Amino acid sequence: MGVYYESLNLTFSYHASAGNIVPVGNYTIPGFHQGINKETDRNAYVVTTPGNSWQQISKSESSASHVIIFRVDLGSAVKFRELFSKAKSKTRKIMAWADVEVDPVSGKKTSEKAIKLKHMIEHHVSGGVTFVFAFMIIVTILTPYWCFLFLGCVCRVFGH
Repeated sequence: MGVYYESLNLTFSYHASAGNIVPVGNYTIPGFHQGINKETDRNAYVVTTPGNSWQQISKSESSASHVIIFRVDLGSAVKFRELFSKAKSKTRKIMAWADVEVDPVSGKKTSEKAIKLKHMIEHHVSGGVTFVFAFMIIVTILTPYWCFLFLGCVCRVFGH
């Protein structure tokens, strides 16, 4: 039970002058399993940035506004293990991203708040189709019973 993550692909970039986004580096975290109501930390990783030094980035024109905006993009795919059937769901692709403001002198983020990722998950219509199909079967089975109850109530009200 839980969530099965495929490899997490991270892309780091920063907003340069004139709205250009300059890639800084990529990193891949190997896939892993996360149990129900469990937390998983992946913080023992170091990302190297070949060709881009902090000095170059902090002296760029974008730092004239006293902050550098870094963008972090995450792409992966997940499967969920169902609680009762213990079957795995279909693979769902996920994407998440965040812009992080960084001080050009200290290299630390300027906000005290936690970084919140915006995200998008690929939806599959199979779940909705399955729900509608099951609902229609239940309604079909219970319809004669509901009619019987309704007619019984009507007969009692009108004294037949």
